Amino acid sequence: SGMKRVIAYYGLGPLTPNTIVCGGFSQDEQMTSYLEIIKQAHEQGRNVVVINDEPQKQSHARLSPNKIEGEIHVWWDNSSPRNTELMLTLAYMLRKKTLWGQTNICLLGIVGNEQMRKKKIDEFMQYCNFSDEFIELIKRNRLKINTKVLVSPDASSNDLALVEQFSSKATMIFLSLRSPLLNESMQDYAEYFRTLPHKSAAFPPV
Repeated sequence: SGMKRVIAYYGLGPLTPNTIVCGGFSQDEQMTSYLEIIKQAHEQGRNVVVINDEPQKQSHARLSPNKIEGEIHVWWDNSSPRNTELMLTLAYMLRKKTLWGQTNICLLGIVGNEQMRKKKIDEFMQYCNFSDEFIELIKRNRLKINTKVLVSPDASSNDLALVEQFSSKATMIFLSLRSPLLNESMQDYAEYFRTLPHKSAAFPPV
């Protein structure tokens, strides 16, 4: 497809883009073609950002012609801290725009009990599991990140339902999507991916 050729060859000499931004998709679209593009971008070491453009509940965002207020929620990914770093970086870039300057960035995690909650709070406060490069970015730009660690006995069973519950009033949400597993078929990856638009349609912009 044209998009596959763009991913494979776009650039100027040694300068090549490192991030591919995809729009959301409807249930009627060709899922396999969409996921093959995401897989190709991942295999070539590109970041992939999928913007959910399902109809959103406009009441979530406190909007005015001159500013957007509220919280930008970034959900911690236990399996890929680098995904979390990318999401926080994107949230920071968004907040630097005048329209989004009144928003606050909030890093959230869900754990199963109070003891794990205290441990996770310490990890967040000390920037544990972040790369040295990202810690330097935080310090150099004096990036303020609020943190919330929530306790739920269902922490490992239905993450999207919990995210919807805890982030229902957020202005925007950043969620991590897992990449295709080694030797995973497109059909199996589609089963994981197919639920996301339906479940996230009730979210704020994702």
